[in-house]
Amino acid sequence: MKSKKQIQILIGILVVLVGIIILLLMRSCQKQPEGPNKVLAPDYPSMDVDKNADKIPDDESTKADVSQGGGSVTISFTDNVKYSLASGEVSLYYQNPNASTHNVVVQVILTSGEDEYLLAQSGILEPGYQVTSLQAEKDLPALSEGGYNGKLKLLFYDPETGERAIVDTDIPCTVTVEK
Repeated sequence: MKSKKQIQILIGILVVLVGIIILLLMRSCQKQPEGPNKVLAPDYPSMDVDKNADKIPDDESTKADVSQGGGSVTISFTDNVKYSLASGEVSLYYQNPNASTHNVVVQVILTSGEDEYLLAQSGILEPGYQVTSLQAEKDLPALSEGGYNGKLKLLFYDPETGERAIVDTDIPCTVTVEK
């Protein structure tokens, strides 16, 4: 009688353990909510020149000789970006000198682990133009004052066809959020 009771207790414990294992497996297989964790870059952006772009003063560089289908880019930038919560202005420094053969779109992206959030994006910067100020995107996660990891993503485009180049450039940067 005692062994029959012990067997029943063991079966009960086993049923509870199997139930817990099934619940844990079901929970781990549930689809995680999807959020804005990847930034998509346009393959053919609107070909509007960025309204904040200024001509680079005293840029006397000349385009490199490149073969058909090739290209050359020259960049000048700083890796410190500032974002004002009050004005929504993103302050940066990026130049696309005359020596470049491609247009460029600059994205300022905040990174957190695998998640990426588009903070700001320029319009087309033609060779010979620079940008020092962009307006932040509207749908940002809540940010507080402080420093954040980020990157400047440079997307290059053929100035004649608007087709996106095969190579993009990611430059790690620090984004300082201020009041």
